[in-house]
Amino acid sequence: MKINLKSSTKRIMKPKLGLLRGIGRDPYLDWVLVLGVALLFAFVLTAYGIAQYFAAGSAQSAPADSGASLPKIDTASLQKILNSYDARSAASESLSKGYSGPTDPSI
Repeated sequence: MKINLKSSTKRIMKPKLGLLRGIGRDPYLDWVLVLGVALLFAFVLTAYGIAQYFAAGSAQSAPADSGASLPKIDTASLQKILNSYDARSAASESLSKGYSGPTDPSI
């Protein structure tokens, strides 16, 4: 009994649906599928972005709780922080100007 492998593998490998039969064999069908999936993905992302935009807009337009009190700011620690940043700014500016000491007499 002789088995013809070529014909038996052809029967196994061929899908029965018409669309699946052309995938990988027909470049036009491959490109249509790639572009279709890309457009579907772009549509889903755009719809999600629009939904998030409207959700954020409705959250911002909601009335704020007027009964909530703001925390008190410690002015002494704030002044200390501002002084340290001013000192850093002055040091940065003096470094950007370059050397400002006496010139080298040997030059």
